Amino acid sequence: MTDFLKDDVDEFFKEIIHSIGHDNTSQSSDAPLTPAIGESPNNPSQLANPSSELSMRKQAASLQEKLKNLQWEAQAKSPESAPKVILNTAHARAMLRLRYCQPEWVFAEEVAPETGGGTRYADGIAINLWQSRGHSIIGFEVKVSRADFLKEIKDPAKAEPVFKYCDQWFIVAPKGVVKEGELPAAWGLLELREKGLTQIVAAPKQKPVPVDRKFFASLSRRAFEQVDKAAAVKAHKASQDAWRSVEEQSRKEIDRRTREFRAREAAIKKFEDETGLSIESWRGPSVNAVKLAQKLDSVEKFGSGALNRVTRMADELSRAAAAMRSAVAESGFLPHETKSLAQLVDETKADFDAVAEGLRHP
Repeated sequence: MTDFLKDDVDEFFKEIIHSIGHDNTSQSSDAPLTPAIGESPNNPSQLANPSSELSMRKQAASLQEKLKNLQWEAQAKSPESAPKVILNTAHARAMLRLRYCQPEWVFAEEVAPETGGGTRYADGIAINLWQSRGHSIIGFEVKVSRADFLKEIKDPAKAEPVFKYCDQWFIVAPKGVVKEGELPAAWGLLELREKGLTQIVAAPKQKPVPVDRKFFASLSRRAFEQVDKAAAVKAHKASQDAWRSVEEQSRKEIDRRTREFRAREAAIKKFEDETGLSIESWRGPSVNAVKLAQKLDSVEKFGSGALNRVTRMADELSRAAAAMRSAVAESGFLPHETKSLAQLVDETKADFDAVAEGLRHP
């Protein structure tokens, strides 16, 4: 709802209430003849009836309060104008728990003067645990709408069953709910904001009655319930933290393995591109042939062209061995007068090994 529409409707309801407050027995052309809900606008005599006047006043006030609630709901749903936090009762209690927390305080919600139900209760009670602070007890009533607050101050004595045990008593309300001068003299005011509570009016110190067994039992019950609730919240948070930790570790492991897979995939593609072979369909050389190729490739570490030199030397040795065999065959020497062919090959191999060793360690 736009601001100008909000202001127009507010002003309209104000005029209705103002007009009802005047003497309606003398009707003038200026007086608005707004009928009660369900009544005909052509019957102004209804306004002269005191009961009808009271009914209309209540209806107008109720409609105005409903209008404000609708406006707040519209703001809460609007992404442009919505506050970060809705100032409701749950938020008020959350801020009270933060303000009055351990180790100095114990905070309990919805504390009645006794157990058993059916009695009025305070929205919150804070008990100080430090002896130096006198173990003070502070009571709180949360009012997030003006209508609720006005209803409260019409009969302040309703708070007495719990108020009497408290050293101080505060109303907790958003800005604008409590107007200046409306607070009872014995009450203080904490203004509810998005990020906490601000004391607007200090609550005077009271002379409370001693805590009796009924109130002690009620406090104990609520305090233990708060402990159980806090433990459940902590357990839930711990579970969420553990789950987030597992998710984070899983994500990191997935990322690591994905990087490794992609690196291996790139290496395989490079091999396939350079060799023309396909890893998935390869039915190529045996494993021994691959190992031989790897060993031959390692010869390159002795320097550029080392493998070529060794290959040329091997070719020369092979030719020399062939010439020697031919010479032996042509000479007609008896086997006992010359070395056997096997001995010549062994000696040639030894020479080859020596040459190779020299290449390794020049």
